[in-house]
Amino acid sequence: MAVNSRLGIQTSLPSGSDTTWSATARTGSAWLDVARQGRAWADNSGKASSLPSVVNERLIMEELNLYPVWKQFVKTVIESGLTYGSTLHKQTIADQCGLKEPRTIAEKTEYDLSMLGFVSEIRKTLLTEHNMLLATNYDGSFRVIEPREQTAFAIECGAKSIAREMRRMADGVKFVNLNMLDQDERRKNMDAQAKISMLAGMHRTSENELQRVVSG
Repeated sequence: MAVNSRLGIQTSLPSGSDTTWSATARTGSAWLDVARQGRAWADNSGKASSLPSVVNERLIMEELNLYPVWKQFVKTVIESGLTYGSTLHKQTIADQCGLKEPRTIAEKTEYDLSMLGFVSEIRKTLLTEHNMLLATNYDGSFRVIEPREQTAFAIECGAKSIAREMRRMADGVKFVNLNMLDQDERRKNMDAQAKISMLAGMHRTSENELQRVVSG
């Protein structure tokens, strides 16, 4: 298990592998330092234009502002060695995305909403652009699911979500104050309950078939 101390990424590498990676994340302050060095180089050389491309401030600022912070975070962790089996910690996300520790209830609410949004976008980007599915660990950190486990994991999570929402829908239709409904409205309610019960049965059948496919 290798640990990227700067980014808080834990990465599992195959036994005997000579694969190496380093924490070379480029922060905004580091880029600005490079820009300042570029200015000094120009001043000292007497050439006010045509800075070396490596310290071209315009390109640096474009890169700084090109992506939202969560997208830059994804780019950074991928370049720093995030892979299947790696672990990401919430504090790492907070630090790299510029979230400060809240000190008041209002700040805590804003912090939680921002973190929720960052995690949602990071999950989506890692999955759709890098084929990496994030799962939540019991300690609140996240791990990248191994490809061989991803199909079963996605089916299990999806089936639970569907079942939960179907129960919520069924309860909403079932627990209605029938005394305030006329005869036609009561009939519609009973028909809806019957259809939901049928739909739930179909879902259980489909879920069982999916489980057989995965386990078989």
